[in-house]
Amino acid sequence: MKRIVLMMSVLLIGSGTVLAQKSNVSKAKNKAMSIESPDFAGAREAIKAALENDETKDQANTWYVAGLIGYQEYSGMQLQIQTNNYDVEKVGRIMMESIEYFKKADELGQIPDAKGKISTKPRREIQPKLYDYYNSKLLVIYGSDMWDAQRFEDAYKAFHIWAEIPMMDMMQEARWAEKMPLDTTYYLFRSYGARAALLAADKATDEAVKAKYRKIAQSEAEMLVNVNFSEAASMRAILEQIRVEEIQGRLNVGDYEGVFAMLGEAIQKDPNNATPVYMMAYTYAQKGDYEKAMEYCKKSIEIDPSAANSNAYYIYALSAKTYVLETLQKAPDAEYAQKLKELKSLAQDGRQYAQKAYDLNPSDQGYDRLVKEYDYLFENVYKD
Repeated sequence: MKRIVLMMSVLLIGSGTVLAQKSNVSKAKNKAMSIESPDFAGAREAIKAALENDETKDQANTWYVAGLIGYQEYSGMQLQIQTNNYDVEKVGRIMMESIEYFKKADELGQIPDAKGKISTKPRREIQPKLYDYYNSKLLVIYGSDMWDAQRFEDAYKAFHIWAEIPMMDMMQEARWAEKMPLDTTYYLFRSYGARAALLAADKATDEAVKAKYRKIAQSEAEMLVNVNFSEAASMRAILEQIRVEEIQGRLNVGDYEGVFAMLGEAIQKDPNNATPVYMMAYTYAQKGDYEKAMEYCKKSIEIDPSAANSNAYYIYALSAKTYVLETLQKAPDAEYAQKLKELKSLAQDGRQYAQKAYDLNPSDQGYDRLVKEYDYLFENVYKD
């Protein structure tokens, strides 16, 4: 009998805990929804325990109410927002937290119940609120403020969460999707997220964080580079910067084969892009294979002979000069004169490429120095 009483007591205690947490959810909602005196701090305190309790943390309504608290607080700031007299960071953080709670609520709401049915109520309640957040563009403003403050991780998160809203499953329904077209404005703001991620990577001191944001920037830029909008070119620049950084990292440890494989894949994907072809030339030059370096320089210049590709002319000229001098140094005395004669045409080509690099970018001291080195070569080595 005592055992039965004890078991009943345990059951009652457990039931009481569940009821207490459900009561906390209701209490949180009432505090947030109060018209006369909403208590958002009290609402958050009440919902916190329910979000952690085993019986209520897996219920869609718990997370919906958590998101609703932020939405109600945001709604209560509309006068300040409309008069531009509000705390941008506070509103931004409230919105981002609320959106994450709504996402979790929708995820749980899509799980079938014991009868295999899915409740549509959480999603119906959340959709108009997410649209309100998206349409306000306040997260874009918050992201811009964080950018100006050089807090690039926060800037990325703001742009990313805003851009994610129309991509959510629950917002793909026609009546919402048609209100949020993926137009040039959308892609413009999304591109800000990609650039913020790259800046976050550049600023990070922790290698894991640096790698994380570089990967994010690369993924976003790869998607955006094929979209026809004003910032598509800047997305290509991001991809090229990331590629250069990765190549340099591989070169630092002598992983030439890894670089060649990476660049070969890039050239195959985009054969009309001069940059990876130039990088192939640069890598061969670093390895000491100057003939291959010159070959790829010419290919790169064929694709883009403009000033933007002046480095290709420079690497050709540098490779030609180095190849000439190293070959002459290695030549036996009996063969020196013949080698000198054979290499004169290449030295002349190199001098022309050096001059072209300088003409395209006369402010580069390295180009000017190389031209003078060629002048010295012809005045002293090829003086006859």
